[in-house]
Amino acid sequence: MKFPIKVFARRNSPIFTTIYGQTKARRGYRVAWRADGERKMQSFAKFKGEDGALCFAQKTARSLARGSRTVALSSKEANDALLAREILDSFRRETGRRVSLLEAVQGYRDAIRQLGKEHSLTETVEFFKKNAALITAVKVEEAAQRFLAEKDERTKAPDGKRAKLSANYAYMMRLFVEKFVKAVSGHMVCDLQPRHLDAFMGSPALTRLADKSRNHHRNAIGTFLRWCVEEKMLNELQLEKLLKAKRMEKDAIDEMDPEFYRPSDLKKLLDAADEEIRPVIALSALAGLRVTESLRISWESVFKRDGYVTVDARIAKGRFRRIVTMGEALCAWLKPYRKRTGKVWHLSADSFHERFQALRKKQRIRPIKNGLRHGFVTHHFQLHGEEKTAKEAGHDAKMLHEHYKGLATEQEAEAWFSVRPGKAVKR
Repeated sequence: MKFPIKVFARRNSPIFTTIYGQTKARRGYRVAWRADGERKMQSFAKFKGEDGALCFAQKTARSLARGSRTVALSSKEANDALLAREILDSFRRETGRRVSLLEAVQGYRDAIRQLGKEHSLTETVEFFKKNAALITAVKVEEAAQRFLAEKDERTKAPDGKRAKLSANYAYMMRLFVEKFVKAVSGHMVCDLQPRHLDAFMGSPALTRLADKSRNHHRNAIGTFLRWCVEEKMLNELQLEKLLKAKRMEKDAIDEMDPEFYRPSDLKKLLDAADEEIRPVIALSALAGLRVTESLRISWESVFKRDGYVTVDARIAKGRFRRIVTMGEALCAWLKPYRKRTGKVWHLSADSFHERFQALRKKQRIRPIKNGLRHGFVTHHFQLHGEEKTAKEAGHDAKMLHEHYKGLATEQEAEAWFSVRPGKAVKR
């Protein structure tokens, strides 16, 4: 028998398959045919018989003539199709739901098209089971009320302990969140879209603000939305999309050198201050305490160790204890208070700011935000370097180097820490 042999579907039919015989390199037989514009081939160990090349070639030729598309499948593809059918049969027996192979493939294709390349179908289903099915529809106004009430509760300090949250922080958070809620009023949290955030951040009221202030609004919105995820009002995928809104990208801020009071300003403030406010000013300027720390500290902490001020973790920013060297000037200003007990400042923070403002205006000293502490950090850095200043001021050493280096001369620094009662100070 001479190979290759053409096997026609029927006499005078143009449709055929081709059988290739054995060669020195191949001991078996191969059947080739064309289907859907592609050349297909399958190998057989023998020529005749039900599982031989000839029988397969005849069946395939007749299938091609009938227009059957099964012949377009390779052996592997045919096996995969049979396995897929078995899987769907098993699914039907387990759930009672009948799904055809075509429906399964089309459904998978449509899902993948919507998901894109970032997420697999299995990942998405797992995420849905964990999150989407548990999401509760809550109006933005209701969610905000609960969020802010929780923040307010954390500003309440247990007896003898520090509150978990600053009252000022909670107040500012309320301002930012309520402004956002007013802009998206009437929506469910789970229905928020990136366009809502873009519209809010792009509103005239927000675009007129400084870059730093707009970033504060973005931070507040992000904090609120993350809380909504924790409370199952929003899922993580929705949160991710919302925070990727075009106008939620933070503005770059050009950091300016910190401003600070001069030795002559400090002298005027301390000399003119009454006995209640004077120690707060002295601790801020000559021990580097933040205003909030000066208003919280007790006399017991101030005089706990000779020559040092102890800033306990419960009053310190970041809740990290630190010890600050008490220089001669600070010792001189605090000497009259040696026998005092209790808090250094007994009144409210607002009372301090009002009285300090009145004192500053009376002395015709311009306002500088955190000017006393900035004065301490700037002059201390010049005298002692970044390592000791970082330790005593509770600052990051790298940040000190970037923002405070070279702002004052050694002479100015010595003048700052030489401000004492009754002693004249050069500017």
